[in-house]
Amino acid sequence: MKKFTGIMAAVMMLCVCPIRAANIMDSTSSPQVETSGVPTEVIVYRGQALVIRTIEAELPEGSSEIIVRGLPDKLINDTLSAQAPQGVTISSVRYREKKTGEDNRQEVKELETRIEQFRKDQYETRRELEISGWMFDRFGRYWDLPAEIGRADQNRPALAPEDLEKMASFLEKRSSEWHKNRVKNELKQQEIDKELGKLEKKLNELRSQVSKFEKEAVISVTQNRKGRVNIKLSYIVGGANWLPQYNIRAHQDKATVSVEYNALVFQTSGEDWNDVSVKLSTAVPAMVAASPAVEPMKVTLGKAGSAPHTGAKTRALAPAAGVQVQEEYMDLSRQMDEYQARRQQSAAKGKWGQTELNKAAMDNQILELRADKDAAQVIQARAKQIAQVEGISVTYDIPGRLWVPSKTEQQLVNIASFESKADFVFVGSPILTNYVYVEGQIANDSDTILLAGPASMYRDVEFAGKGQVEMVTKGEKFTAGFGVDSQIRISREMKDKKVDTLFGNRIDKFEYRIAIENYKNTPVRLRLVERIPYTEDNRIEIREFATNTPLSKDQDYLRTLKDKGILRWDIELAPNAVSDKARVVTYGYTMKYDNEMQIQSTAR
Repeated sequence: MKKFTGIMAAVMMLCVCPIRAANIMDSTSSPQVETSGVPTEVIVYRGQALVIRTIEAELPEGSSEIIVRGLPDKLINDTLSAQAPQGVTISSVRYREKKTGEDNRQEVKELETRIEQFRKDQYETRRELEISGWMFDRFGRYWDLPAEIGRADQNRPALAPEDLEKMASFLEKRSSEWHKNRVKNELKQQEIDKELGKLEKKLNELRSQVSKFEKEAVISVTQNRKGRVNIKLSYIVGGANWLPQYNIRAHQDKATVSVEYNALVFQTSGEDWNDVSVKLSTAVPAMVAASPAVEPMKVTLGKAGSAPHTGAKTRALAPAAGVQVQEEYMDLSRQMDEYQARRQQSAAKGKWGQTELNKAAMDNQILELRADKDAAQVIQARAKQIAQVEGISVTYDIPGRLWVPSKTEQQLVNIASFESKADFVFVGSPILTNYVYVEGQIANDSDTILLAGPASMYRDVEFAGKGQVEMVTKGEKFTAGFGVDSQIRISREMKDKKVDTLFGNRIDKFEYRIAIENYKNTPVRLRLVERIPYTEDNRIEIREFATNTPLSKDQDYLRTLKDKGILRWDIELAPNAVSDKARVVTYGYTMKYDNEMQIQSTAR
C-alpha cells in the first residue's frame, strides 16, 4: 500500500511540474522594461482631465512589456489606452496595483528617529517619577522617627535637641530636593508628551499621502526591430477643474474695451503636471459611446396638488395668484436647475445613464404638463438658457507650456486677450437709486467664445467693481457695467398728487420731476429708466400718461417693456449742465378705481 502511494505521488509530481514550468516560462517569456514616463499633454475638463504621458523605452525585437509606474491616485482605471508609432503593435494595456513597501522618504525617516528618541525619554522620565515617588514615600517615614522611638521604649532617652535640629534640617533639605526633582520630571513629561503628539501627527499626515498600493499600467507591445520607441499612454483623472474669469477695461475716449479672458486652473489628481501643453475644454469625456434611448412615459391621474415622485414643489405649478407669483417663479427656476444638474451627472454615462436620464426628463416633463401658461413660459425660458450652455463644447489651447502642481491652490492662466468696440452709455434709475452707472454694449469681435464667469471691471486703470459675463458667442454683443460715475447726478421728486372722487370712484393724479446734472466738459448720452404701475385687473384704469420728453424709440423696449409700465428716455445731456441748466424730465399719469378698494402689489 505504501509502495502504491509513493508511485502515485511520483506520477502526480511528473504531471504538475511541467505545468508549473510552463506557467513560469509564459510569465517570463516577454522581457519587461520599467519606467514612469512624464505627462506631456493635458486636457482639463470640468471635474476631470485627460492626461497623456510620454513613455520612452529601449525595446528588443518581438514581444515585450512596459511597466509604467507612479500613476496618480485619482486615476480612473478603465480609461487607460496607449498609442504607438508605426512598426510597433500594442496588443493590450492593463491596470494593476502593487503593494508598496515601507516609506523610505528622508523626511519620514528623520521623524521616525526623533519619535523613537522621544519615546525613550518618555519612558525614562516615567520611571524616574515612579522611583522618586516610591523613594519619597520611604524617606517620609523618617519624620516620625523620634516619636516612634519614644513610644517604643519609654526608658530610652530622647534625641538631644542639637541632634533633633540636625535631623530636621537634613529631612527638610532632602524633602525640598525630592519635591523639586519630582516637579521637574513632571514638567519634562508634559513637554515630551506634547512634542511627541505633534511629531506623531505630522508622521501620520506624511504617511497618509502615500497610497498603500502603487498604481501601474502594463503595456504589451510587439515591434519588428530592436530600438527605442515613443509611446503615448493616456488616461482620465479626477480632481481637476477650471473656471473662467475676466478682466474688462473700458476705454471710453476710444469707445473700446480690452478683454482679458483668463482661467483659474487647479488639480489634486496626485501627480504634478510639469512643463506640459494644456487645453481647457467644456466637453464631457464620455465613458460610453452608445447614445441613451428614450423610454415610454406612462401617465395616470391623481389628486390635484399631489407632488411628482421626486418630491418637487408643485405649488410652483399652480395658477399664479396674488402675492405668490414671484415666489412661484423662483421655485420653478430651482427645479429646472436641479433637473440640469441631474442631466449633467448622467450625460457622460451614455447608454449606461439611460435610466437616470429618462427619469430626470420625465420629472421635467411633468412640470410642463402641470404648468399653467405663465409657469410654462418660465420653464421654456429656463430651458432655452440651459440649451445654450449645454449645447456648446469649447476647447481652448493655452499658449506655451505650464507647470500645474497637484495641490489645491488655483493658478491663473490667460486664454485670450483682445480689444473690441463698445458703445458706452450712462444709465440712471432714480426710482431705485440716485447713482448713475456706466454701461457698455460690447461686440465680441474675437474668434473666442466667452463662457459665463465672474469679471473684474475697470475704467482705464481705475477699479470699478465686480461683474458677471454671460456666455457670448463669436460676433454676439453683450452688456457690461463699469460702476458709478459721480459726475452725473440725478434726483427724483413727486411734484404733485391730487385725489378726487367721482361716482364712487377714486381718481389719483400724479406728477413727477426728475433733474439731471452733467458736471463733465463733454456731452453724454443718458438712458433714464422709470416706472409707473401697470395692471391686468379691469377694475383699475391707468391712463392719461404725459411727459415733456419723448420716450425711447428702441424697438426692444417698445416690444417688451413699455406696455408693462417701464419708462425709458434716451437723452443727450449738454456739457456742464448743472444747477439751473440741469436737464429736467417730467411725467404724470392718472389711476381710477373703486373708492372702497385700495391698491396692492401682486409681487413681493
